[in-house]
Amino acid sequence: MSRWETPSSAHVSVDKVCALLHQAYRGLRLYPVDHPSARQAVDALIEAVDAHVSARGPLVLQVEEDRLLYEEQPVYSFSGSRDNLAFLLFRDGIRSVSFFPGLEATELDTFVNCLAHADDLAAIEHDLATAFWEQDFIHIDYQVADPFLGGEVLREGTIDVLRETVLRRLDEVASAAGLHADSPGSVLRPVAPLGLDLGTLALTPTEMEQGERAVAEGLGVLEDFGIVLLELAGDESPARDESPGREEARPAGHDPALVGSLAAVVGRHLEDRDLDALNDIIDRLRALERTGRRPPGFVDAVVEEALTPSGLRSLFDRGSEGKGEEFSRVERFLENILPGALPAVLELLVETDDRAARKSLLAALQMQDGVPGRYIWPLMQDPRWYVVRNAVQLMAGSPEPELPARLERLLRHADTRVRREVVRTLDSLEGSRPAAVLLKALDDEDSSVRTLAARSLSHHADAGRQAALQAHLLSGSFDARPAEEIEAFTSALAALGGEGAISVLDALWRRRYLKARATPVRVAALQALGAMSSAKAAVILTEAARSREAPVRQAAQRILRRGPGSVPRQRP
Repeated sequence: MSRWETPSSAHVSVDKVCALLHQAYRGLRLYPVDHPSARQAVDALIEAVDAHVSARGPLVLQVEEDRLLYEEQPVYSFSGSRDNLAFLLFRDGIRSVSFFPGLEATELDTFVNCLAHADDLAAIEHDLATAFWEQDFIHIDYQVADPFLGGEVLREGTIDVLRETVLRRLDEVASAAGLHADSPGSVLRPVAPLGLDLGTLALTPTEMEQGERAVAEGLGVLEDFGIVLLELAGDESPARDESPGREEARPAGHDPALVGSLAAVVGRHLEDRDLDALNDIIDRLRALERTGRRPPGFVDAVVEEALTPSGLRSLFDRGSEGKGEEFSRVERFLENILPGALPAVLELLVETDDRAARKSLLAALQMQDGVPGRYIWPLMQDPRWYVVRNAVQLMAGSPEPELPARLERLLRHADTRVRREVVRTLDSLEGSRPAAVLLKALDDEDSSVRTLAARSLSHHADAGRQAALQAHLLSGSFDARPAEEIEAFTSALAALGGEGAISVLDALWRRRYLKARATPVRVAALQALGAMSSAKAAVILTEAARSREAPVRQAAQRILRRGPGSVPRQRP
């Protein structure tokens, strides 16, 4: 929340979001997804949530049995339990829902659709938690209370990750041992329990005191050793240029003993998860690099030797539990150690099951000037879809010349989520090659991929793409496509075709020989004309505003009231 806003304004905004969420949920329960009433309700919700998270950051709703809370204040309740969104969420174990900046319309659309069909999930032994997990939302998070752990709240995907891991490990063990269901080795036999004398494990008061003193002394020695090493690193006199009249400092090479000793200290602090000490050491070493007391790359050499994926993973045992101060220190440390720790961070990104950890690792990697392609190409061939998607995300805006060709191969990936990310990354690249690959994405089997590709093409100004878009618009099956996709294609045609696209858009909305295109196509054509600052387009809209057909007339009149060129274009 901005400093100048009052707390009440945020609550008013959330009240509105919750009210629109209920309306959208009821709309999808009562009407088909493409019904104007349902569509209008969902669109209003999307606009309200986007406005809130863009202005105020993440929106977190706490879920109780019959109401939703925002910052511990009620923002939603409903007397009828069947239509109470809080009840539906609470019943299936959801204890909080969070919406983050960057939320896409398709994510919120799918989220509401899951709520609207919550009662139907029981027939297929599903619940909302499972339905949300299957969607793998990028900008929507939730927490689940697990009944097997006494109602403790679990992070998203934990149970499913455990299940998949156990099944995979069982398959690996069975394959390695050559066990089969009918083999003698697969029969379990009882084993006598081991005896354990608990009395021998008890510590005396003297032993406990000695242990505490040893730990305190050990920490003091580690801190003193680190201080001495930093003094050695800073006090070593740099080499001098021997040229007459020159006194310019010249950094010496890396001292293996000093690098190894500092790496040992960093590694020990990492084991202890002492983030303050870690950040302090790295900051001091970087200061020595900046002032020429240490040669370039010295910090990266220390970090590369000190860090391992398992050591980094230990930071998230506590750090990923929330978004508090400790979590922020973890993120700052990740940014601080790159690029020296790039291999370890990438390996942890691939192997960790913690979604919050993956988000932090991705954020830290994206803060860099770019990840070299040699680290990413192997990840693009990983069998796990989310590893491939993360790899594609990391290459957004990359100047790697072979990237478009590698992304083109991923347009054949089996998972739609990967293909959507491929289109987003292509949109971030410059040149004609990415645009040529985006054209191929227009033929994808999934509507959401085609929609993103059309919107992305509108950013790559090239009239040569007009023919491909026009072929889709004039195809016999185009009228049956979703309204969002139709709008994306017509808008892209207007953006790329300029004045030359006006005649095509004009023909799309008119009735010819008692025949007419589907209403969504006709309205989308008018909206595309409304996005063009063209006198010819304005004349066509004025004519459409006098049409006897209500949907056409109302759409044209609404566009004219806004003014030429005022219809916003959708972003990918």
